[in-house]
Parts: sequence; structure tokens; C-alpha cells
Amino acid sequence: ATLAESLGQFVVTLVGAEKTRNDVLPHIREHLDLLALEIVEHSARKGSKYITRGRSDWYRFFVASLGGGVIVALFSLFKTIMAQWGLPLGIEAILFGLNYSLCFVLIYLTGSALATKQPAMTASTIARELGDPYSRTLERLEEMVIRVWRSQFVSFAGNLAAALPVAFLLSMAFSRLTGAPPAGEEKATYLLEALHPLQSGTVFYAAAAGFFLFTAGLVSGWIDNRSLHRRIPSRIAEQPILRSLLGAGGSRRIADFFDRNFGIIAGNVFLGFALGSLGTVGEILGLPLDIRHIAFASAEFGTAMESLQFDVATTTIVAVAAGVLLIGLINFLVSFGLSLGMALESRRVTWREIRTVASHLGSAFIRRPIDWFWPPRTPVPEKEAA
Repeated sequence: ATLAESLGQFVVTLVGAEKTRNDVLPHIREHLDLLALEIVEHSARKGSKYITRGRSDWYRFFVASLGGGVIVALFSLFKTIMAQWGLPLGIEAILFGLNYSLCFVLIYLTGSALATKQPAMTASTIARELGDPYSRTLERLEEMVIRVWRSQFVSFAGNLAAALPVAFLLSMAFSRLTGAPPAGEEKATYLLEALHPLQSGTVFYAAAAGFFLFTAGLVSGWIDNRSLHRRIPSRIAEQPILRSLLGAGGSRRIADFFDRNFGIIAGNVFLGFALGSLGTVGEILGLPLDIRHIAFASAEFGTAMESLQFDVATTTIVAVAAGVLLIGLINFLVSFGLSLGMALESRRVTWREIRTVASHLGSAFIRRPIDWFWPPRTPVPEKEAA
């Protein structure tokens, strides 16, 4: 910017500050926006690894998503079995929450991928790509958004490709070992009805899951921000007992692990208890509360089909399959929409700028529809994309 433009911006800012110096709400909003920006920055820093670039990244992410689907199928079986123990509802809610939390943490620690965990992170990365209000180039977002969408698509495909057949095989193995299916006829029928897009509150429950996926991203970012503010990693590295037991290098490795992982692990634990226990909490309170998550829904679909030995009407199978896809779409749209909305607000993006971005993305989809699902042979260079 020229000297005259910088001086003009300074005068405008000075006059605005003088006019609102006695107003409380603008100051509250400014501080909330600053907190949101700090949380977004932490999420964006860790969200870039969920965005594929070329074909090698695309294949690697597909394999990681297959691993996530396998883990989900296993823990979905655990939940189905626990649901038939007849435990008190409070104990059941805790066990379900622990089951989901362990599942999500294990997916993260093994380097696997869960499709619905990414939107809260990748939305923040998109917002960071915008830059500050005075030096924005909105066109540069085109390639970033295409890569994000492509990464989401392949992770959904990998989760579904593994969770449903693996759940089917696990249910078959359980039946062979115990002489009874993990879900009886009544339970299996209930699982299918719960996934039917018209015979249950699938849309509402999938949106509830999307909201908690968004909230888990906030929890992760807030904990990372709090940890950095209180200098917890450096305090761990300098902790006398750890240094005496493990040496300076050992305590530093623990501090680095804490810095890289604690926020995400805490967010996964929060998400696990939120998704795992909401249905039971709703039953305790007598309220229609529940969640629908695409990976667990596809695993439950496989378990129910094996338990019923495919003795299900074709129309029901088609409807439930459509319900599972609808659940995934709503999970993504709600989680990504809320995360992106907060991230854009933290960057003070105007509606005019949002319309400009939408226009660029619409033309990009018309020009390059395949690139939204399948990576080009030669990735677009960063400078060219910008």
C-alpha cells in the first residue's frame, strides 16, 4: 500500500475508535474475534495434513481412510454388544462414551483417517489462506478448496469401503464363535430403521453429530491455545523430576508429543463422549436426542444385514444406503459450514467477498469437474494456484 493509502486507513481506524470508545459490545466482539482467530490458527496449522495435493497423497489418504473404517467397524461391534447387556442407563452412557473416545483416539494415534474429523481443521486452513483484510487475493482459494473437497471425498470413500464389509465379516465371525449374531432380529431391524431417511430423525441426528464435530474442533484449538499461553510444553521439558528420570532429551520428547497431540486427543475424547452418550442421555431425559455418524452408520448397516442374513426388502436396502450417504453429507455440511463460518468471521470476511469466492468456485467446477474428485497427474503449483 502507498503512504497515502496507509495514512487513510490509519485515519479511518482512529476516527472509528474515537466514535466507539465508550461502546461495550464492539470491544467484546473484538476480543471474541481475537480468541476465535487464535483457535483458528492452531486448527489451521494442524489441518494442512488432512489436505491432499497429488496422486500419491490421494492414495495414501485413501489407505489411511481404510484403516479408519476398519477401526470404526470393530468399535461399532463393541457398541452393539454392550447395548444388549441391559446396564443402567448412566453406566451405559459412560461405556458408550469411552468406546467412541477410544475409537477416535486410536484412529488418530495410528495415523488412520476419519472423514468427519477433517472439516473443522480444513475449514480453518482455508480461512488462513485468505490472509489479512488488507492483502487478500480471493482467487488463490480455488485450488485450496478443490484439494479440500477432493480429500473429503476420498476419505468418505475409504471409510465406507472398509467399515461396511469389515463390520459384516466381524459379525459373521462373532456368530460363528458364539453361535448367535451380535444383534438379534429385533435389534438388527431397529438398526436399519434408525438409518432410514424417512422413518427416523436421520437428518436431525446427523446435524447433531455435525455440530459436535465442529465443537470438538473448537475444543482442540482452545486447548492448544491455552497450552501455548501457559507455556505448558516448555514447563514439561524443564520439569526437574522428568529431567532426572529421562534426561533433557527424554523430557523434551514428551513435551513435543504433548504440544503436537494433546489438543487433538482431548478433542477426540470430548467428541467420543458427546457422540457416544447423547442417545442414552436423551433416553434418560425423555428427549428425542441421538446422533448419526456416517462411519458408524455404515458399520451398523453391515452388522444388521449379516444378522438378518439379507432377509430384507430391496426397497429397504436402497433406502438405508441412501440414508447412510445422506448422513455423511449432512455431517460434512454442518461441521464444515460452522467451522468455515467461524473462521471467516475471525478474518472479518464480508458477504461481498464470500460471493466472489463462490463465483470463482462455481466456474472452477464447470471448468475442472474431475479435479474435484480425482487429482490431476501434475499437481497445480502453489505459485500458479495463487
